[in-house]
Order: sequence, then C-alpha cells, then structure tokens
Amino acid sequence: MVTLLRSQDGSNRSQSALFQREQDKPRRGATKACNPCAMRIRNRFVAAILERANLHSAYVSTELTHFAGRGLPEGDQYAVLLSILRTGHLRGPGYQQGVHVMHPYASMCGNDMYVPTVVCFCDIPSGSLGIHMAKYSQFGLSLRKDFLVQQGANPVFYVVRDSFVEPNAWPQSLPVPRPAQVLDPYDQAIAQPALVTKCAYFDVMLQMLHSALTIEMAVMAHGGQQGTNAYRRLSDLNSFLSLQLMAFVKFFDHSLPAEDAANYYMEREWRVLGDVHFTLRDIARVIVPKAYRARLVYDMPSLKQRLLAV
Repeated sequence: MVTLLRSQDGSNRSQSALFQREQDKPRRGATKACNPCAMRIRNRFVAAILERANLHSAYVSTELTHFAGRGLPEGDQYAVLLSILRTGHLRGPGYQQGVHVMHPYASMCGNDMYVPTVVCFCDIPSGSLGIHMAKYSQFGLSLRKDFLVQQGANPVFYVVRDSFVEPNAWPQSLPVPRPAQVLDPYDQAIAQPALVTKCAYFDVMLQMLHSALTIEMAVMAHGGQQGTNAYRRLSDLNSFLSLQLMAFVKFFDHSLPAEDAANYYMEREWRVLGDVHFTLRDIARVIVPKAYRARLVYDMPSLKQRLLAV
C-alpha cells in the first residue's frame, strides 16, 4: 500500500513520487565535492520519508501475534479463538498456573530440559504471516507489543545446534564428590568431542549447573539447611537462571527450509511466563480465514475494524 501525501498544490502524490521529485531538484550551491551539511539534510529527509512510509514494518511489528488451536479442526480453532477474545485470557499449552517444569536429565539442545508455562507470540508483520499460519493456524489475535512488554514479554534467544565453540571452552574441572545418600547424575566427567558444537557445550554446561545448584541444594536439604541464607541464595540463583534465562533459550537447525515446522528461527518468538490477561482495547488485530469473517463480526461486532480476513 502506498500512502498519499498532500502536495503544496493540493494534488495527491505518492510518497515515492514526492521523493523522486526532491531527488531531481537541483541543489542550491551544489558542487562536485560532497557537502557534509547537505548530506545531513538529505539523510534526515530520507529518514522522514521512510518513517512516514513505515517501511520498517517489513521487518518487525508493533504488535505480537498469537495463533490458537494448532492441530484442531477449523471449527474448533474458531471456538478457541472466540473464547480467548470473550474472556480476555490467554494460556499456554498444558497450562498449570505457576508450574514450570525442569527435566534435569533431558537435553537442553533438544529443547526438552526446561518446559516453562508460557504464552507464545510471533513478531512477524501481518503481511508476512503466511509461513507461520501454515504451521500453526489461521485463527489468531495480535496484542500491542508495548502492552505485552509490561507483562514480561521477551524474545527468545535462538541458538544454532551445530554452531562451533572453541575447543578450550570445554570444562576442565572434575565433578564434586557427594554424600552417598545424595545421587548426583552428573558425577562423571564427560569426554570432550572432537568438534565442540553449541549443542554439546550447552548440554555439558547445564549438567554442571544442575550439579552445582540443584544437587547442592539437595545435599543441603538432606542436612536440614533449607532455612539457611546459603540455601536461599542457591534457590534464588536457580530461579533466575531457570525462569528468566533458560526458559527463553531455544535451539534450532539452521539447515531446515523456512517452511519446516522445526525451523523455529522463522517464528521470531516472544514469550510471556504464565498467562496473559487483556481487554478488547489491547487488541491490535484479529485474524481469521475469509470464510469466518462474517461469523466473527456477528459474534464480536466491536472488533470489526480490527479484523484481518486471510
């Protein structure tokens, strides 16, 4: 879509036409040498044109979109979306309030170690949602990004599984001896592979982390030290690393095509820990297939102007 500006003579001109006209104008006092002042003026003019054209929207969005009912029939997907809109309440899959699961024996590289309760969104402009909708559903809603940031939304940290790490980064320390009553699954040193990938490196370092934090906490608990400051400090560190850092890490395979469901990088995912409550005024856009447009207008008439039928 080309936004029209009102020119001085009262006629409508496209931004691109106005921009070209400005480019074609002879510059007063122009010389062959570059005039820094003129260049700064030109750069500010170009920036203003691009801002008015909102060309940055091809890359990022001012809203974050959540799609509902992945894997369900269309009718059920619509019912899920309608329930979300009416209740103003978004919950993540397998929702349990306040429950964030950590599987210390699982692989971090396989995205199985930390399973937080989160609501997921994508930071994709509405005109580029085709691939994402094909993976999830065509029924979604967008909330303002600044509204979600106030609820703790943050982009995930994508890690390429096969990206190499310098060999000298591999841990050289030995496991810590534990009391016989406490089982430490990480009490054996792991041999360094010939090529150290981030997949292998994150897995071994997370094993060390769990040994240093969660297993140490188990040792202290076995000794009746739960009420000590030392125990609380470990608990605080564990909560921070688990919920505010590792819960936002996501591994992906960079070699997969964009359309592959496991190519997570294409999602530009943001997460909110827990659930999300919103009101109708926080909704930036509602997305449904064209066949459901009239139905949504009937069910939620106040959202008619914010409806995108695809």
